[in-house]
Amino acid sequence: ETHISCKRNLVSEQTLSQVKKLLTSVYGKPIIPINAFSAIIIHTQQDKKNRGADVRCSLIDGIGSCIFDVSVTPKEIEDALHFYNE
Repeated sequence: ETHISCKRNLVSEQTLSQVKKLLTSVYGKPIIPINAFSAIIIHTQQDKKNRGADVRCSLIDGIGSCIFDVSVTPKEIEDALHFYNE
């Protein structure tokens, strides 16, 4: 979600880098197989926050701050998964 936030200019590249570094230092970084991306995107469409086929999530707009109920596209999710695997 931080990657999507950055692409939408809600947070800086520096914030994205800080969040990624912190999360990987705490949780490690298992690689997500590219052939699993479609299934992940399908599962995101089943979340209770969604409205029909419209996937909703929370995006950060600063450290410790977020905006709720934001529509994201399957392409944004896929791009974020590729970014995670980098």
